[in-house]
Amino acid sequence: LEAAATHSPSLTLKAPTIRTPDELEFLKPRKTRTSIAGYEDLGDLACQTIEHIWTPPDRKTPSEWAGEERYLNNAPGYVGPWRFSMAPYLREPLDMLANPDLDAVIFVGPAQCGKTELILNWAGYSIRVDPSDMTIFSPTQNNARDFSNRRIDRLHRYTEVLKKELLAERDADNKFDKHYKNGMILGLAWPTKAELAGKPIPRIALTDRDRMEDDIEEEGDPFDLATKRTTSFGSFAMTLCESSPSREITDYRYVTKTPHEAPPTTGILALYNRGDRRRWYIPCGRCGEYFEPRFELLKWTENKSILDAAESVHMQCPVCDGLIHPDERFTLQQSGLWLPDGCHIENGAVAGTPRRTKFASYWLEGCAAAFTNWPKLVSTYLT
Repeated sequence: LEAAATHSPSLTLKAPTIRTPDELEFLKPRKTRTSIAGYEDLGDLACQTIEHIWTPPDRKTPSEWAGEERYLNNAPGYVGPWRFSMAPYLREPLDMLANPDLDAVIFVGPAQCGKTELILNWAGYSIRVDPSDMTIFSPTQNNARDFSNRRIDRLHRYTEVLKKELLAERDADNKFDKHYKNGMILGLAWPTKAELAGKPIPRIALTDRDRMEDDIEEEGDPFDLATKRTTSFGSFAMTLCESSPSREITDYRYVTKTPHEAPPTTGILALYNRGDRRRWYIPCGRCGEYFEPRFELLKWTENKSILDAAESVHMQCPVCDGLIHPDERFTLQQSGLWLPDGCHIENGAVAGTPRRTKFASYWLEGCAAAFTNWPKLVSTYLT
């Protein structure tokens, strides 16, 4: 100050302010005084308020969010950003979860087709784009704990934008409850009378439906109980149910009335029949006509060796009888379409009038599953 006064004669030096011991104690920085309901300070509160409340709403679809922010780490398998090119059949069902005109999405698929990713991408979309409470039901308590550890925790770990949305409190991230800065609660549960009653939840997902009981403690079907929890939310309500089919057919003499109708049974296929019954169709690489890639269309050479027979497999187009090589499947899948029952494909687009229902239901055949291949299917079948 003296040096400054020497160079600036107009500078006036003030006498130091004398503080009392009580005033000095009051001026000491105290963490408890600046902590505001979980925020570091008033500035942190203001920044997060602007980020979560005052910014314009994000108009992304669920598939757009997954393509932009979802990250996978399935080492030693695929590591990198989410890409629909591997499983293009997941894009439409995922976007239907944000359709206000629907009450539910039903997805029937084989193992290794990525159907569980529908739940994970929907959860990520809810956390980042359209916050709303959500509960995921697994068949048992152990399954729910495993889903929390293997699926949800890894979803947070590898998609860092989701991890940053978790509240910092110790009890905000436990096995069966996840709490987020935007107020959303993500629950992990299993079907019991207590869990499926008396809880208003706008979004519910049921995984592995065919491994659940059909009657939960004499209260009814878990899917119907789950949809009752969402009814008070009107057009914001949505229920997702996915599973591989594993129930016995109840009447083998029954003749299906439409091409996409499932045989009479219980579980996930019974739910599928209540929807608009969409099947996955791909174009033929020879004639360009669309058809459903079913196992019955696979052709192979009968050999003594199962491995040789599997390596000779091709798919025969039901329209032109042309043979499609397994290496062509990936390219053809990119032009695939979901065809509802009662509709047809015309000039590469769906035309016609589908069944009127509030459920969008999908059934994917094993030959279209992304994480298996035709030789493996034939090898397993022959074995």
